[in-house]
Amino acid sequence: YSPAQRKLQHSATYSPAQRKRYYSPARRKLQHKTTYSPAQRKLEYIQQKSASAQKVRNEQFCNRSTRSTSTSNQADIKLPIEIRESLKHAIKCDQKSMQVEGRVDAFCLPVCLSCDRVIIGCETTHKVDKEAVLATKSKFSIEEYNSFYDMELHAELIKQYEVEGLEGLLLSPRATKTTNASTGDVHYSTCSNCYNSMKVKESDNPPKHAIANGFAIGQVPTRILENDDITEEMCALLAPIRPYAYLFAYSAGGLSVYFFC
Repeated sequence: YSPAQRKLQHSATYSPAQRKRYYSPARRKLQHKTTYSPAQRKLEYIQQKSASAQKVRNEQFCNRSTRSTSTSNQADIKLPIEIRESLKHAIKCDQKSMQVEGRVDAFCLPVCLSCDRVIIGCETTHKVDKEAVLATKSKFSIEEYNSFYDMELHAELIKQYEVEGLEGLLLSPRATKTTNASTGDVHYSTCSNCYNSMKVKESDNPPKHAIANGFAIGQVPTRILENDDITEEMCALLAPIRPYAYLFAYSAGGLSVYFFC
């Protein structure tokens, strides 16, 4: 970086001959024509218009959760019909579940009164009152269960499937119960499968997955679990069924969500 060396490099780069050759009118005209030719300008315009339209579609898609699902902008999103309808239904259920004001059990998953299963996903949760359950008590009665399976349920097992006000029926005490503040009516949650089966008055058959359909399995009594000599492994050996689970993992960027079912 001696002054002589720097002066030599500057003269070679910015000499009049070099500047004349680089900034000649013919060269500048050629560069201008290449950059601002009608074809190039048309291509850039199409690209900008396409990028702008894509940005609008992305904003419409991201804002769907904050708008009504019946807006006309949803038709502009290029999605198959079956996916679009499923997405609308999922967003509707998500918006309904996020209404938490005044609901102490807002984030508790509903449990079916008949089959003791958790109602997950977008499945419809139906409400039934005591009168509706008592009208179909032959589907869930303990007497019918003992008669059909030619056995006698243990009193402690019956107690595990006893609901207050609905004694004598094999129902889930974990079912979600809601009470109308004005009328005092009590309603229980049921899944679609059990609800549709309860509507069939002509048959006394219980729903497919109902507790009264051979699923009165119960749990290990508390008095046995209180014994220090009984381990969880020994309790698992007593179980008439072997539970299993599926693990679903969803990842988006740096966020990972895991679901067990």
